[in-house]
Amino acid sequence: MEEAEAMEEAEAMEEAEAMELEYNIVTWNPTHTSRYVSVEELVDVYGQIRGSESADITWNNGGDHVLIVSVGEDTATVSLLQDATWYWLEVSPETELIEIELCGQEAFVPKGAIAPRRLGLEILLGAHDFPRLFREYAWREQ
Repeated sequence: MEEAEAMEEAEAMEEAEAMELEYNIVTWNPTHTSRYVSVEELVDVYGQIRGSESADITWNNGGDHVLIVSVGEDTATVSLLQDATWYWLEVSPETELIEIELCGQEAFVPKGAIAPRRLGLEILLGAHDFPRLFREYAWREQ
């Protein structure tokens, strides 16, 4: 009986730890990797990402509200899912399409959706207050 209780306790601890690992970081270059980090680890990990890795950080994947930040060398693109609609973070009204690397592949995004890298981290850290993010930042429907 004690062994079964110990296993249950270990499973409960694993579940609690998994809930704390809120951000999925996927890199595409030179190889595909995926790992989860907590909000406490995010700042350090974000700072260590090299632009050549083509990293994407997702919060709440599969949920009603989702954030995806694609991290470049000095830039980031931010996608937000709200009310079944995807939006780009808009830092300027420029609509010219610019080629970037997104998920390890070439992609075209509006020039006005290319944000300073630090802004990507700022948005990720605010993920728990979606109404504020949607209200305080400009968003463009994708």
